[in-house]
Amino acid sequence: MRILGIDPGSVSGAYGFISDDGVVVGDLPVADGNVMPGMLFNLVKELQPDVAIVERVSAMPGNGAASMFKFGRAYGCILSVLACAGIRTELTTPSTWKKYFNLPGKDKEKSRELVSRLFPTVTGIERVKDHGRCEALLMAQFWMEKNRDSAA
Repeated sequence: MRILGIDPGSVSGAYGFISDDGVVVGDLPVADGNVMPGMLFNLVKELQPDVAIVERVSAMPGNGAASMFKFGRAYGCILSVLACAGIRTELTTPSTWKKYFNLPGKDKEKSRELVSRLFPTVTGIERVKDHGRCEALLMAQFWMEKNRDSAA
């Protein structure tokens, strides 16, 4: 099974990918603060996931209209690219997958610590700002564990 997790992120998004060949993490392709749909499409086609798990996001109180519009545009781009690539897409809320791993809601560092334990050889998570990569990878792991029997 090839599983792609995507954290749309509030500034720039990230992905985590699990397959029999290993684990890969990275940032979504962005230019001028916008997700680049063509480059994302190429990434998805290269990875060839069987399923994509995307964090379901919504507007947060206190965020400005311009930043929320930009965030929504990125989220829509991600879902559209996955649909155009013909990738089965599942949505999960932060509270659902974080509860599964017993992670506190706002402590991003705990996600990095957990990924380091679960995937000790993964690279690309060394910096504090790599927490989005870790969260994307944990969403993929969450889906894989929850669907282990039905995915076979």
